[in-house]
Amino acid sequence: MRHPLALLLLLGAGSPAPADPGAFAQLNSWAQAAGAPIPAAARSAQVPPAAPVPNPDPPTQTIDLQGLVDKPWTSADSFTDAAGRTSVSAMLDLDKNGWLVIVPPGGSALLLKMGLGMSGRWTAQGRTYSADLLPNIISKNDSLLRVIGPGGNVAWQKSIADLFAVVDKTGRSVAIGGNTYQLFVSHLPDGGSSPAAPSKKIGLAFVSDKGVGADRYQFFLFSADELAGNAPKYVALLDGVKVYAKLAPDLSALDIAR
Repeated sequence: MRHPLALLLLLGAGSPAPADPGAFAQLNSWAQAAGAPIPAAARSAQVPPAAPVPNPDPPTQTIDLQGLVDKPWTSADSFTDAAGRTSVSAMLDLDKNGWLVIVPPGGSALLLKMGLGMSGRWTAQGRTYSADLLPNIISKNDSLLRVIGPGGNVAWQKSIADLFAVVDKTGRSVAIGGNTYQLFVSHLPDGGSSPAAPSKKIGLAFVSDKGVGADRYQFFLFSADELAGNAPKYVALLDGVKVYAKLAPDLSALDIAR
């Protein structure tokens, strides 16, 4: 009776079946263990191991936040008149309320909560301005935001949807758990009068555009306070993906671990 290894070697050398690199690798290991020569067919079928495929979404990543705090406030939209350049932007608070952000020339940011009866007044270079909202009863995202200048002239206007679409381009693109988000870091409104001032509290928003129609954008909002503790915070993002997030105390970076 032939030894099982000899029978395997004979089959390996003479079988007309297609070569199976995995089977030959097993055969080689048996042959080498027994001190037997490796068949030519087995030697010819040996292939080098495949190079590792880079993971497009590493289990641990650090997101650079340098230059991201309040970035949209001065880089989203604007208008220019006799007073100079006024920046116009938008943001969400942690309750998903929309806010119109106005940065007058040479002035500090002013935040106006979007909604029926929205109003606010400010001055720039001795000129008086106000903001209002013309509601769209069919689609609130198509409601018109306006800035009214001296003499009642409309200095700037845009729908809520169009303004947020412009703001979306100013975030930082990050990939987490197979999904891509625009990340924003902003001071939250102080909740005072209208216009409100920015508070010392910071919010982070992960924005996905995987939704449909009026719900195209999906928002995942977090307070910096809850992400900047000693231990990473377990948070849920799109499609139920859960990650550990830890914010650097100086807001310079955000560590993500899956």
